[in-house]
Amino acid sequence: MSDFDWDDFESDDDLFGTNRDDDGKESERLASLKRVHRMMFINDIEKFRTQTVPLDPTEFIDLFGKPTNEDMRILTQALLADYHVYDNIHSTNIYDRWGLAWIYEIMDFNARIEEYEISAILRDVIKDRPINIEKIINE
Repeated sequence: MSDFDWDDFESDDDLFGTNRDDDGKESERLASLKRVHRMMFINDIEKFRTQTVPLDPTEFIDLFGKPTNEDMRILTQALLADYHVYDNIHSTNIYDRWGLAWIYEIMDFNARIEEYEISAILRDVIKDRPINIEKIINE
């Protein structure tokens, strides 16, 4: 037993023979996968104009992390395109598609990057929302 030495049995490999450096690769792979899913979500919003936005901002953050400036710029353009498609701001279609949470979030983003014209448009959209939405919110 005098020939026994623990150093002979210790290595960088764990129990299953994987290298400890694979953890970094695995986290990089997961980050890349999360990025792809985030981009697919935003792409779906752009492509499918009649579908409601399936996630609210907090769910988006939980799944994909905080939206980047590029993400918010794309979402702003999609929201403005919908705003121009729906004839007037009293149409409930824009609220049905986006929800007030996204409209607030996009308005706040545009205020932070000093796009005050866009923020003013979105503020008016929120301010002039139809009365029936107030009833739904109060319920």
